[in-house]
Amino acid sequence: MIDLREMDKELSRFEKKENKIYHQLAVKVGMSDSAFAILGCLYEEEVTTQNDLAEFLWLPKQTVNSAVNKLVETGYVYLKKMKVARNNKSIHLTEKGDELCKRYILPVVQAEKRALLRMTEAEIKSLFLLSKKQSLFLQEELSALLEEEDVKHGE
Repeated sequence: MIDLREMDKELSRFEKKENKIYHQLAVKVGMSDSAFAILGCLYEEEVTTQNDLAEFLWLPKQTVNSAVNKLVETGYVYLKKMKVARNNKSIHLTEKGDELCKRYILPVVQAEKRALLRMTEAEIKSLFLLSKKQSLFLQEELSALLEEEDVKHGE
C-alpha cells in the first residue's frame, strides 16, 4: 500500500530545497524573494499589473506593491498609466532591469528548461499530465470543503 503521508513529506522536502535555492539566488542579487519572482514574471510572462502579479505568484497585493515600489526605487522597473483603467498602472522593465534579468533571471529560466530536458519527452508529458490531474482533483476536494463551510456558517 502507498504511504501517502510519507510521499507528501518527501515532495514537501523537494519543494523546500528548490525554494531555498531560489531564495539564495535572490539574496545573491540583493533582493527579496518576491522582487526576484516579480522580475522573473516581467521578463518571461505576459504579466503587467500588480494585480496580475499578485494573482500569478499567489502573493498578497501588499507584498507585490512593496516589492514593485522597491524595484522602482532601484531603477529596475517603471510604472506607466494604462489608458483602459486610470487607477491601474502597467509595470515595465527599465534598461537596467532588462540587463539585470539577462544576467540573473535568464540563467534561472534556462536552468529550469535544462532540468526538464534531462527527462525524456514521455517523462515530461507524464509530469505535466499527472500534475494537472492532481491539481484538478485537489481543486475539486478543496472546493467541496469551501461549500461545506458555507453551509455550516449559513452563508
